[in-house]
Amino acid sequence: MQQKHSALLSEIIFYKRILIVDNHLSAVVIGLGAVGSATLYQLSKLYGSDVLGIEQFVSPHTLGSSHGETRITRLAIGEGEVYSPLAIRSHQIWREIEQKTQLSLFKNVGGLLISSPSASRLHVEGFFETTQAAAKKYKIPHELLDQAEVAKRFPVFNLDDDESAYYEPDAGYLIPELCVKAQLDLAQANGAQIHMNEKLLSYEQIGKQIKLVTSKGEYITDKLILTAGSWLPELLPAKYSQLLEVHRQVLFWFNIKAEHYPQVAPENMPIFIWGIKNSSQGIYGFPVIDGVSGGLKVAMESVAKIDSPDEINREVTNEEIQAMYNIIADKIRYLDGSCVKTAVCMYTVTPDHGFVIDKHPDVDGILIVSPCSGHGFKHSAALGEAFAQIVHDGKSKIDLSPFSSIRFTKEQP
Repeated sequence: MQQKHSALLSEIIFYKRILIVDNHLSAVVIGLGAVGSATLYQLSKLYGSDVLGIEQFVSPHTLGSSHGETRITRLAIGEGEVYSPLAIRSHQIWREIEQKTQLSLFKNVGGLLISSPSASRLHVEGFFETTQAAAKKYKIPHELLDQAEVAKRFPVFNLDDDESAYYEPDAGYLIPELCVKAQLDLAQANGAQIHMNEKLLSYEQIGKQIKLVTSKGEYITDKLILTAGSWLPELLPAKYSQLLEVHRQVLFWFNIKAEHYPQVAPENMPIFIWGIKNSSQGIYGFPVIDGVSGGLKVAMESVAKIDSPDEINREVTNEEIQAMYNIIADKIRYLDGSCVKTAVCMYTVTPDHGFVIDKHPDVDGILIVSPCSGHGFKHSAALGEAFAQIVHDGKSKIDLSPFSSIRFTKEQP
């Protein structure tokens, strides 16, 4: 009996080892939105079929932070000069992907940042000043325009006499859903495994590796990259719940009078960010990209914190539409007063509106990734490359240390 029991135990251990070997991966990416898809694509170039991307929905989708038809991209970053190398490299990667796929992901329509002496703050102090400093530091082409010059070149914008603008010709917008899908398709073509409709339930350290339990199976991996967006806090230690707030963000598309469509078409209108006078808030928007009836998309940085991404209210009220219209009515010309459509997405926001990129404090081999606060998409391509470099080489070419959460715990001088 003892011999039979030992033989059976040995057989169980043997098959368990086979199962672990079969499910052993070099890297797993959780969440396949902007950064997750970019990371999986870059990892697939290094590891082929030895990488896996897991997404709880079917990506691209409209339930997170990587949708809404357009995302602003610019090179001189008002949130901090440290972001510009990521934006510059991302532009290069987008163009490389466009060549590979023959898709048009990046629309180079230029970008206009509008400010006044009473609107120097835009969710971070000195947004406009930092933008100009970054442009000078990285030799990013730009112009400073007064109210009259803006009116002449871009008549859709109705600036006050004391308002002026920074214009960046290499700015524009990305098509987020297409960017995500293109990178997932390329990753799959390189052999990467992709599992949709699968949710991460838990993870734990097993020796030098990480065991994952999902809604559909178990896996062993050397490295785990958590890029779960608004669902990230629930996968992390408690301290991150204080650092990563989830906010509801509403997008609006307002109708333009048909006879003025040429002035708001992508050929003639740049993306814009507009600091509101005597406020820490701003609006941002895009040209009309879907023809005369497509609507001009605008939004405002949200401060509407939500408790759970699974319980977000995706209905947009008439009161919300009217409030947005009241803000833009005297700033954007050619509006006819009607709203074509709305959409709701989510931001994950930190106290200083910066990114959080950390090694997991308790489990080796896990990278915590929250390039968030409403300005992450433009950097996502370069971040994906950087995370693949960290997995493969132990470090990235672009310095990511400014994004460590340790900055929130350092004693202030």
